[in-house]
Amino acid sequence: MLDLATDKCFKNYQADAHFLQGRSYSYLPNYSEALISYEKSIALNEQIGDRAGKALTMKNTTGLNEYQGKYYLAIDYYNRAMSIYDEIGDTELRAGVSKVLGHSYFMLE
Repeated sequence: MLDLATDKCFKNYQADAHFLQGRSYSYLPNYSEALISYEKSIALNEQIGDRAGKALTMKNTTGLNEYQGKYYLAIDYYNRAMSIYDEIGDTELRAGVSKVLGHSYFMLE
């Protein structure tokens, strides 16, 4: 899927493919490759203006950071995702991020 999307310059599909690739790597678990894929997805979503896709990918990135004990980085990604959800008016997803954000703060202690 990624090769076809790249060949045809479909950046939205490229972003989705990198997101799915990141999820797959996270289940292996191969966190370093998952983070690389998620970062590519975030960059592509930024290029095409897909704020919701960017926030979703950031939210998934936080889980990888938490698994690795990088709680400050997870908190940063959570806050950035919440800002995007505020901007696009998605209160339901913002509430979900707020709920899991508390876990990262708790783990700092």
